[in-house]
Amino acid sequence: MKLPYLILIILQIFSITLTADPPAGYYNSAEGLSGETLKSALHDIISGHTQFSYDDLRDFILPAADEDTLNTDNIILIYTGRSQPKSTYNSGSDGWNREHVWAKSRGDFGNSAPCGTDAHMVHPCDESVNSLRGNKDFDNGGSAVYDLGYLAGYTDADSWEPRDEVKGDVARIIFYMACRYEGESGELDLELVDYIQTLTSNDPFTGKLSSLYQWHLDDPPDSWERLRNDRVYGYQNNRNPFVDHPEYVNYIWGDEAPEDNVPPEISTVSVLDAENIVVVFSEYVDQTSTETVSNYQIDNGIGTPLSATLGYNSSDSSVLLEVNSLTPGVSYTITINNIADLHDNVIADNSQYIFEMTSIVEILAESFETGTSGWALYSSASNKDWERTNDTGYAHPNSVPEGNYYMYMNNYGADVAGNDWLISPEIDLTNYTDPQLSFYNWYSYNDTEIGLKVKYSLDYNGSQDPDESTWVTIHESLASQYATWELEEGFNLSDLAGESDLHFAFHYTSSGTGANSCRAWAIDSVMLSAEYIENVQLPVPQDLQINYSAGQISLSWQPVTGAVSYNIYSSPDPEAEFTDWEFIVTVTGETTWNTIPAAEKIFYKVTAQ
Repeated sequence: MKLPYLILIILQIFSITLTADPPAGYYNSAEGLSGETLKSALHDIISGHTQFSYDDLRDFILPAADEDTLNTDNIILIYTGRSQPKSTYNSGSDGWNREHVWAKSRGDFGNSAPCGTDAHMVHPCDESVNSLRGNKDFDNGGSAVYDLGYLAGYTDADSWEPRDEVKGDVARIIFYMACRYEGESGELDLELVDYIQTLTSNDPFTGKLSSLYQWHLDDPPDSWERLRNDRVYGYQNNRNPFVDHPEYVNYIWGDEAPEDNVPPEISTVSVLDAENIVVVFSEYVDQTSTETVSNYQIDNGIGTPLSATLGYNSSDSSVLLEVNSLTPGVSYTITINNIADLHDNVIADNSQYIFEMTSIVEILAESFETGTSGWALYSSASNKDWERTNDTGYAHPNSVPEGNYYMYMNNYGADVAGNDWLISPEIDLTNYTDPQLSFYNWYSYNDTEIGLKVKYSLDYNGSQDPDESTWVTIHESLASQYATWELEEGFNLSDLAGESDLHFAFHYTSSGTGANSCRAWAIDSVMLSAEYIENVQLPVPQDLQINYSAGQISLSWQPVTGAVSYNIYSSPDPEAEFTDWEFIVTVTGETTWNTIPAAEKIFYKVTAQ
């Protein structure tokens, strides 16, 4: 957007050259894509934004997003470009109000979140100009419209043409709406059409696509539009990708495609278990070539995979390979050929990656497809509780990471604030090391509390009130994308290795029972894996010495290679069966032990483990 006078344009550009760039990696998943694939990737990036009320737009968001950089008491109006005092909201025909650039009747979403309060789309506008535009679609032609000497645009019976300086701004707003709202999670599916609709139509369409596309080309983003994008991002935590990357419009609605002559590479190969590995490529890859099993060869007797499936963890750069049984401790080399990316670039011949099968065991793998057997669902407060569901309708996830079912908790409409537990079966890690926990989570709505903590307990007995046990929090964080399933992993659980009475819990809380005081949370695909340690029989400790002094016995022995602890047993009869000997204590990190004898005559044995 450009202000009416040249001198003001120069000053405004100078004053906002220090705008922020998108966060590093914000658009990584969209790189190299075009068409519907790009549109879908951008939707995933920008959906789930932080929502505000329609009053919030008037009270503080628009006054900040559209603030005149030369006069902080004023805002810039969308069509005229006029600098208008913030204090003149709804003050008459020359005051300002809120303009839905995507007319709210096109989909009939009114002033309700998320569509009707999206600050990337709602702009301050002269009241009389807003009324003249009405709900007309965008196209060229008509009579000039002026307000207080400022050109606002051109209009006829059924269309509106903004002035040249904001045509591109308007086009990119419309492109944003068509990308942001795709009919997921109960939202509207807004679409562009290449015709002008009747004024009475409530269909969720806006035109005219060909005119909007040309306006985008003729009026590229300027410093004011980029500044506003940054300001709105500060509130909503999402950006208009067509301001940051105007070429994306060309890649989706034009005939262009990103130049790409870089072939895919192997990023990682990871072992899920003895029969399944995952190959991750450096970019999205073609399904046909990726699912052709003859394109993969694994040495050491494995050969060609039994199957290849693109889309592991919902990523089109990851392929799940089902293979013949791998052997723990053996290194394998996978050789890959003929894999193409989405622009027909083919991986280098005989690309290779070395990986190793370790003794990793899935101790817990739960997707809730067959129920919640072994899990405890406990409500410490409120008449709501965790529930197993396959609902993908309103207020629920629109998809499921694995299978059809997941666990869901939402305290909206309950009698009191929420305090609800989803607790795992008892887990025994006696012979395991390096435990790894992962799960998918999803959240929606807002609260002053995050509302979900992942915890563990070593003293929960499986049936008591969990509030009476000791719980340690290992995770409390919102997923980075609102209303989007995300994989959580990488927790440091090394201290839990060797524990035998372990429970994990997903602990839900809310500050209330209504809007903005309780979130909805969903959990799926809970997995705990660890490396199995073979229980090796260690030799008996040698040179056991017993000393008696001042009524106290002191035992000492030679250390045993590989031992981490020693068990001490006692018996009054040295010829008794070992099972009859009484266990006394476990000594860790020491080769001595002191005690007061329990009888005049007693015998001791020491074992290593």
